[in-house]
Amino acid sequence: MRRRNKLTALLVVFVFLAPFGGFAQDDLLQMLEDSEPKTQEKVTAMFKTTRVIQAHSIETVKKKTIDVRISHRFGNIYSTRNDVDGPDSFFGFDNIADVRLAAEYGITDELMIGLGRSQANNLVDGFVKWRFYEQTTDNKRPFSLAFFGNIGVNASKKGAFYAGVK
Repeated sequence: MRRRNKLTALLVVFVFLAPFGGFAQDDLLQMLEDSEPKTQEKVTAMFKTTRVIQAHSIETVKKKTIDVRISHRFGNIYSTRNDVDGPDSFFGFDNIADVRLAAEYGITDELMIGLGRSQANNLVDGFVKWRFYEQTTDNKRPFSLAFFGNIGVNASKKGAFYAGVK
């Protein structure tokens, strides 16, 4: 019986004190990480594409890359008019509201241009996006900034255009 009590006490000590033996290795690993200088690398792929839904993201197309885009917008899910709507138009999927064809080109990894045309209103548009301040992995630059400027020309009306800078 006495031997059993010793084994139980030894087991309790081992179970409760064994996890503390790993702390020394954590300290050594921390010293190794601290001795290496942290590199200032640019954060890549904050977003996986140049768009977030229908708006532009901070990402740009890589140098000498062409990105061809076909965007499609559907019609109303349900309208109050007596024409085809609801289940008859497959809840808007059969109604084409707008189709946009565009090409975007990366001049550099930080500078891109684009040109596109929308079917619904004959709008021809162009843009330039320049990412001039990039986030880094060491957080010395905790965010990214980009300039985005665009212009749109209504091809069906003379002199009608829209220009904007964001």
